[in-house]
Amino acid sequence: MGLINYHTRGPQFGGSYPVSIEIFVEQRDAKDFYSTTIVDREACTRIMRALVDARSANLHDSPEIGWFIVHYADGSTNQIYLLPGHNADRYGIRWGTGDFALSKKHFYAVLRDAGVDTTKIPDGER
Repeated sequence: MGLINYHTRGPQFGGSYPVSIEIFVEQRDAKDFYSTTIVDREACTRIMRALVDARSANLHDSPEIGWFIVHYADGSTNQIYLLPGHNADRYGIRWGTGDFALSKKHFYAVLRDAGVDTTKIPDGER
């Protein structure tokens, strides 16, 4: 039962209430970064809910193309890496020693609603 739970549960992030999220993404030419900071607490909470919905996945060959730095009300932070993944419908994240996948359509919608220019986030392998 523990093995099944390990493969189906989502990432367990630390910290209390998210107050801001910094986003950094390498651009395709690898000479520049897209960056933005989300400070709307409700938008941060919606993004974190989408990330928690991710499920364990085998994405070990995917390169990290960016990261989120989540800042919490208690002063703690989490750094979550972005992985474009190999599947047109799923997006990958790396947290700790685990890789996770979530619905790309939902993830991009939540990011757009928070004001993120998702055209700057690669949606597939380079």
